[in-house]
Amino acid sequence: MIEFALEKDIDELLELCIQTHPAKEQPFFEYYFHHCFEDGKSYCIREEDKLVACMQMQEHALSFNNKVLLCSYIFGVATHVDYRMRGFMDRLMHYTLDVCNQNYLISFVEAYNPKLYKKYGFETVSYRKKFTIANQDLKVKNLDGVHEQINTAEMATLYNEFAKRFDCYYLRDEKYYDNYVETILQNGGRIAFYKNKNQETTGYCVFYEREDMVEIKEVIYLDSLSLTKLLKFAIKFMPYISLEVSNNERIEKIFKRAIPRTSSCVMARINNYSLFEKLYDTKIKNVEEAFEVLRKPVLINEKN
Repeated sequence: MIEFALEKDIDELLELCIQTHPAKEQPFFEYYFHHCFEDGKSYCIREEDKLVACMQMQEHALSFNNKVLLCSYIFGVATHVDYRMRGFMDRLMHYTLDVCNQNYLISFVEAYNPKLYKKYGFETVSYRKKFTIANQDLKVKNLDGVHEQINTAEMATLYNEFAKRFDCYYLRDEKYYDNYVETILQNGGRIAFYKNKNQETTGYCVFYEREDMVEIKEVIYLDSLSLTKLLKFAIKFMPYISLEVSNNERIEKIFKRAIPRTSSCVMARINNYSLFEKLYDTKIKNVEEAFEVLRKPVLINEKN
């Protein structure tokens, strides 16, 4: 039987998600369950009073072709290793999508195995690229302008300015960044900012120092100099940095020797075709045609 997960279930939900997802996603799940969890937005299945499968859904305000839509993001799909191959994910997905059909125009999911979601009507609309960049490829004369004085208002302003180059992106405000920064610091992360010669903040970078490399969690930048200086500051004397960005960010044009690898796909599902057609004055048969109404590259890049 599918149940609504409640606040009392957070520890079990978090443990199951951490057990079944890559270690790099632990900060994200801790952030979500500690700051964003809402009763009625997480679904689970219990067997013998043990939580064995779960699926989370979060609402996001999304900018989509000059309109703000309230959309859903499905994530944290997890089944305990001892209870797999019993159809729990299928039951949870059908239940969750029934909720989405009634409340949201578009639903998104980040998929490491897209085939799992195609049968539910999801289609790939973007993907994430992963780069490993060597220290010697980050060429800057100095690190003047880089500092670690956190300003969440500046982060929100920067993100919104950066996002203007794209379409289909989640909206963020200062409240979002207040929670985001708290979680980063609690998990041992650091945040660097860059100010140009005019004392304008033109970039920030969230990073974690690992044993043999630096992991860039997010970097927002208005020009290539801001990007390079922030990465150079983060890497210091480490040999490499690991960086993931959306596929429409052309990092490989800046760092010629960096070879992108696809790390995951972002998939979308139109929950109400007739409403979409009415809202955007168009006719569509599938997700691909729906996304053709966009006038700029897709950004959607929310794992923070």
